[in-house]
Amino acid sequence: MIKSKKTSSILLAVMLFSLFFAGCNEKSKELSGKAETDTSAITQSEDILPSDVIVDDSVLYSLFSDIDNLMFEGNTNTANKLFLGAMEKEEFKELKEPLFNAMIRFFISTEQFKLAEEQYLSALRTMPEIAEPGFDTIYGAYLNAGDEEGALTWARILATQDIGEGLRLTADDWLINSLYRTAKYEEMAEVITEKIGIYETPKFASMVEMLGRRAVGEGNITVAEQVVDAIGMSGKKDQPDFARVMTSLGIYIDSGKGNWTEIASRMPELVSMLPDTQLLPAIRQALRTAAKEGKVDMVDAMAGALLESDNAAKVPQTRFACAREWVSNVFRPGATGAGAYPERFEKLMQIGLPAEQLFTIFANNFYNTLSDNSVTESNLLLGEKLLPQLTDDAKQESMRLYILDLSFMVDDYDRALQLLEKGFSIHDENWHAMSIAKVRAHKAQKDGDYAAAVKHYRDFMGLLGEDDIIDPVTSITFSYSTLMGNNEKRIGDLWTEAGMAGEAAKAYAAANEWYVKALEGNKAGKETEEYINEQRALLPSGKETTDQESENNGPDEPETLIL
Repeated sequence: MIKSKKTSSILLAVMLFSLFFAGCNEKSKELSGKAETDTSAITQSEDILPSDVIVDDSVLYSLFSDIDNLMFEGNTNTANKLFLGAMEKEEFKELKEPLFNAMIRFFISTEQFKLAEEQYLSALRTMPEIAEPGFDTIYGAYLNAGDEEGALTWARILATQDIGEGLRLTADDWLINSLYRTAKYEEMAEVITEKIGIYETPKFASMVEMLGRRAVGEGNITVAEQVVDAIGMSGKKDQPDFARVMTSLGIYIDSGKGNWTEIASRMPELVSMLPDTQLLPAIRQALRTAAKEGKVDMVDAMAGALLESDNAAKVPQTRFACAREWVSNVFRPGATGAGAYPERFEKLMQIGLPAEQLFTIFANNFYNTLSDNSVTESNLLLGEKLLPQLTDDAKQESMRLYILDLSFMVDDYDRALQLLEKGFSIHDENWHAMSIAKVRAHKAQKDGDYAAAVKHYRDFMGLLGEDDIIDPVTSITFSYSTLMGNNEKRIGDLWTEAGMAGEAAKAYAAANEWYVKALEGNKAGKETEEYINEQRALLPSGKETTDQESENNGPDEPETLIL
């Protein structure tokens, strides 16, 4: 019977799945009934046959069925012979590659590693076209089995074979990494020195760099130093690719040792020598380790040194990373504090950082600036200065929203109303009406027009949606009931200031009812519950409210437009 390529591919995949998962040992018999229905395994093996092959599926069925039956009987030797014999038969001439790879995997799955190695090496020498596609099979199997010594031995063998440069580079990569994983560091360094003389391509330099970076990441700094020394002794230390590797690894090594001052002092040289692709991960690692150790001064020193470099524009992504760290570093414990943020952001604008990058930094640090009113005012001015530089419509809209919230925070209600009346395309009519009501309420309150303020608060409350809102500053969840309680409480405070105790009492009573509902429905956790209880405790509990109590009833943190 002749089948199409796709039909035969699917059948072969089913047989292979049955063979490997149903026929390897007695325990796996229960899986054999599921093999033919596992479509994911079939799909993943669709490409097991060459595209121009048409085969007789009865031949395949006979072979794999016989092998499967033999494995159920525990007759591994006969199964081996069937596989080996099939490789010599004419009817499998067009299927040698998939059959060979299936055979090698069969030997591995039955823990016949030596037989797998013998057959693979024989094919690699005589039929490389069927062996090379599965070059990583045996090495990967050793690693999956946790047999590092077995992987090393196999890598040693592969590294001596007469194969093309691409596979030889892979084999040498495995050898060097296996020597590293088995802690044979001296031999590893010797092999690196030897192999550098063989390869002219940058690929080997990149491979060695990754090994050194891995060593530092795993705390093996001395190994990374051995890698650098091996390059230095190879006679190619001045070759550009290897010179850059030595420089790059030097950053990782100094970072691992805590020599951040050395990195900062060498920054002009590093910026001139290394491309963005190599400098960026190395400097990120240095900044990350210094920050993790609480060395905010070293973060400033390294990031600042790069930003001040005359060649910083040649490494735009590294400069961007340093700019982000240099600005956000002021908010870390032990640093200069939020007060330094406006000056640093202004400095980034002066050195010509792209507007899009400045916007990202502005957005990332926006909520960190809200706790200090003077910083909030400065941030508002910075946002207005950056806005016309943004060419992306979405970023412009986002910046206008930030400016809106900042205007509200600093009580500039006229500016906030102007922005709202101009409109925001990402928000609907209800959001605009609700926000305008909120701003007008605060403006009237500021002007001492209590009746108008209460009216606008009531308008705002009537437009509130029922979805929960998470405060980006405190992470407290504000439910509809909590927001209604807060606004009733504000109305109570307004009537108290106006000397209308009766109206104030009604508002406070309503606020209490809303807070009770909020507590009953709270699913956000302890912090939100504590916040609700704190607000409820500030209510005057029905007694006559004094001016002092009114002052104490205000919110504990800055009120944002969304809340």
